[in-house]
Formats: sequence, structure tokens, C-alpha cells
Amino acid sequence: MNQSKKIIFIVGNSRSGTTLMATILGNNKEVFSFNELHFFEKLWTDKETEFNKEEAQQILHRLFCSSRVHPFKSCDKGMFMDETEGFLKNKTFPVNGLELFGDFLFYEAGKNGKKIPCEQTPRNLFYLDAILEFFPEAKVVYMVRDPRDALLSQKFKWKRYFKAKNEPYPFFEAFRNFINYHPITISLLWRSSASFIIPYLSNPNVKCVKFEELIFEPEKRVREVCDFIGIEFDEKMLDVPYALSSVFEDEKGKKGFDTRRTGNWKKKLNSAEIFFVEKITGNLREKFGYKKSNKIPNPVFFLYYLITLLPKTFFAVLFNLSRNKNIFSSIYRRVRVLFK
Repeated sequence: MNQSKKIIFIVGNSRSGTTLMATILGNNKEVFSFNELHFFEKLWTDKETEFNKEEAQQILHRLFCSSRVHPFKSCDKGMFMDETEGFLKNKTFPVNGLELFGDFLFYEAGKNGKKIPCEQTPRNLFYLDAILEFFPEAKVVYMVRDPRDALLSQKFKWKRYFKAKNEPYPFFEAFRNFINYHPITISLLWRSSASFIIPYLSNPNVKCVKFEELIFEPEKRVREVCDFIGIEFDEKMLDVPYALSSVFEDEKGKKGFDTRRTGNWKKKLNSAEIFFVEKITGNLREKFGYKKSNKIPNPVFFLYYLITLLPKTFFAVLFNLSRNKNIFSSIYRRVRVLFK
């Protein structure tokens, strides 16, 4: 693979606008935006970096499925068999997993008439060391959002089961999102994400974009991102659907930037949730310009969240085992930065 080729990685905390940014960039004539591929952690770890032919076939099958089949739909094991064989025909084994991944990204972008692949899995953030070393021309867009709005979006994410108009949303996925929610753990994840990106913000290949600024000044911020990546701005990039909100229903056919998606935490989070998220995100929240509200927590909710923390965390880990190649390594990557 030619490692000098440009790849865009959109990263950040979950529910911070990564999908919105991928949609915007995917509207550019040069950029192909993927579904979330979850290559890192799910298919590759820094402990297992090379693969034999059979392993490479399995990885490519998963990547093809993630790219071409809706993430909530099943993908038959026989699908893409011939294409996988052709893809690996001239490979020497064992093959480097990152080389395989990069080749797949450009192959798939080319199949769609584009030349720049855009990967939008948020948790790729925790693999920036490997990404920037192996793909030196990669452009990383870090999306950050007010942690209180991000918390609210996580709180109501399970309701996508009822709100989604243009996509299937399985009951199990809704239930998993319901189990995942706890204001303390979600706040810790935001803090982990923000802590992790800080050392990279001085890297010329990394750009931070605030969700709120993107929503209220879309053309200005998208032009900045285009300049950063090195692509031409096109007004068509701003034609994004009113969709994927956890708070509001999708509005079929309507396009633009929904300014209602900011500040809802003031009305829809209770005082204990606000207290925990502000306390935990602390200086990092302030660093990104999100001021404290000084809410006094309701004592009943305060105790409720403390009591439910351990059982909710246990079940969250249990329901996410299949989403990681090594969930304990995944947790460690997120937690270690909190103690630096």
C-alpha cells in the first residue's frame, strides 16, 4: 500500500457529531464516507497485528459487511467470497493488519468513484498512535460536544427504536443502549476522550471541531475542515438530513442543521445528572469552553446513581462483550488516561 495516500478519520466521544461530519464530507465529490467499521478493537489490537490468509479473509468479510450492509442487518458468511479472494490474490502472508485495512479503505472508496476514504468510528480515537504512525498523511477530525448534551443524547439513545424513520433499529440495540446509560460512566467516557486528544491537538494532522459551532456556523466550519483536509468546498456538502437525534424525531426529506440539538440538557437532565457530569468533566469541560451551571443535586437521584453504578457497569460490560476483540484491553485504553 502507498502509505502517502490521504485517509480521513473522524473521531471523538460517542454522540458528538461524528456521523454528521462524515455525512457532510461524504457529500464531497472526492470523499467516500463509510459506515462505522469498528476495525480497531473489534478486528485488530496492538497485540495481534499480523494475520494469515484465513484470518485476513475473515477480517475482509467483516469489513465488506460493515461497509455495504446496514450494521443492524445480518450478513451471510458466503457474501463477498469471490471479491475477498480477488482482493487477497497478490498478498504475501502473514499480512500486516493496518496495511490490509488501508488497502480496503482505498479499494472501497474507488469502487464508489471516490479517492479519499473517510472512516467515522468514534473510538478510533484511542488508536491515534497507530493510525498516525502507519498512515502519516491521515487527517484526523476530532468532534467535541458539550458533555451535558452528549450525556442527554446517550440517555435517550435507546429511543431511536421509536424515532428512527429511515433505518432499522433492533430492539436488542435499543435495550443495549438503555443498559449502557449511567451518568457517571458516560461522563467518565467523555473525560477519557477529551483527556486522550489533548496531546494530539498540536499535531498538524489533527483538527478539533466543536459540534455547537458546526450547527450554528455550518458553512464557515465546513470550509475550515475542507482547507484542513485539502479538498474543495461544495455547497452540496451542507445538504444533510434532519436525522439521528436522540431527542427529536427524524424529519423525512428535511435537510440542514438542526439548532435544536444544543442546550437541551438544561430541561431534560435532572439536577443529579448535571452535577455528576459537570463534576467529572471539570477542567476539561472548561478547557473546551463549556461553562459550569453549579446545579445542586437532588439527594434522592444522587443516591440512586451511586447505588446503581456497579450493577449498571457490570451489565454494560456484559452486553458489550461481542463488540470488542478484547474488552478488557478496550476498557484499559479508556481508563488509563484518567489516571495520568
